[in-house]
Amino acid sequence: MGTREIEPLLKKYYDGTSTEEEERLLESFFAGNDVPAGQSDDQDYFMSLNALKTVAGKPDRLEQRLEAMLDAAGSRAGTATPPVAVMGKAPARRARIASMVRTAAGMAASIAIVASLGIYLHTRHAGTAVAEQATYAQAQAAIVKFSSTLNKGFAQMEMAHEKAKDVSRQINQCIEIN
Repeated sequence: MGTREIEPLLKKYYDGTSTEEEERLLESFFAGNDVPAGQSDDQDYFMSLNALKTVAGKPDRLEQRLEAMLDAAGSRAGTATPPVAVMGKAPARRARIASMVRTAAGMAASIAIVASLGIYLHTRHAGTAVAEQATYAQAQAAIVKFSSTLNKGFAQMEMAHEKAKDVSRQINQCIEIN
């Protein structure tokens, strides 16, 4: 895979529109030894991400703990999910909530990775002030792109939350009519 094939994938990656398969292609490309000199910053970035992935890992039983916390919070708020026989939509609702929690957790992990990378790039010794400023500018640009993508994700989550509230209201109206 050459620079011509990598450049569009990098643009998609930094714009937040790449697929998991494209990200795996980028990771494997930058893990190799035949990376052009002009892309050494990108190689450093992907090598740092790979190092963070191996160190951080996924916490044990994260999904089960998050679901338990959501159930407990719903019970305290008096909005416990009705039994399936009454409503029929509880599994779908729980799945949507779990999906939103996983998305939020993924975004939080991504923020932590980008912040760690930014700190790493900012504190490493580049040898000259110009190189340090260029690295800082690249990290800042990556964080701005990531922030933009994150804001889009939060907007989509808010829309999904509003739709879930509307559906809940409609279901409650149907239950009240019967």
